[in-house]
Amino acid sequence: MKVVLFGDSHVVVLAEGLARLQTEGRWPQSLDVGIHGTSGLLLRGEFFADRGDHAELLPLGLQRGLPRLPLADQSEGGVIHGLGALYHSAEVWRHPQWQRFAPIGCAREEWPVSDASIGRMMQQDQKWMFALLDILIRTGAKIFAIETPRPFRHHRALSQMRTDVALTVDRIYRAAVREELLRRSVPTLEVPAECVDADGFMLDSYASSREADNHHANEQFGGLMLERLPDFLTAHFSPD
Repeated sequence: MKVVLFGDSHVVVLAEGLARLQTEGRWPQSLDVGIHGTSGLLLRGEFFADRGDHAELLPLGLQRGLPRLPLADQSEGGVIHGLGALYHSAEVWRHPQWQRFAPIGCAREEWPVSDASIGRMMQQDQKWMFALLDILIRTGAKIFAIETPRPFRHHRALSQMRTDVALTVDRIYRAAVREELLRRSVPTLEVPAECVDADGFMLDSYASSREADNHHANEQFGGLMLERLPDFLTAHFSPD
């Protein structure tokens, strides 16, 4: 079985986790996974051209071995495509506007913002990723989404805003993404529950060890996500 994972910088952590599993001899040789990540900022602009039967990735540093989606090679029963980035809410929840606004239900002195408004922010934020997803669906490709890590408690943006506001915005954003995916019958490989604390933050044990990186997870988290991938693929993509 061949799987290609495409997304932002968070999928790089999956590549690190995959390398760890392979080194430890804990990865099935029958499952061929290619992982392609790039800057999330690039994915918020027009990063592909619609060619009808595929999306041609534009030359913005995205083409490293992946010039198009879906892949042209559909041998061996086809390719399963996993999209990261769709759940990447950070561009919205860490915006300075949340110093003056807050979701309805947790607003105090801030101006209240409805869930529907946050849903529209998500739609604008993920405009091009959903456009890519819809091309994949139109072509009949096998597709799933990969949930990105939840916020980390030590993220520097949280020193300038209420943590409950950030977590609520993140929760509403992800719920809006999940609703759109369910409407398209696209399953999600979710963040394992054991990676998240009671408040909804990622546990510090899964934080990146890179200096000044308070945004990404580590290879241990990537390994946990990929450990679940074989059973996830069997559940959602095996022939009836």
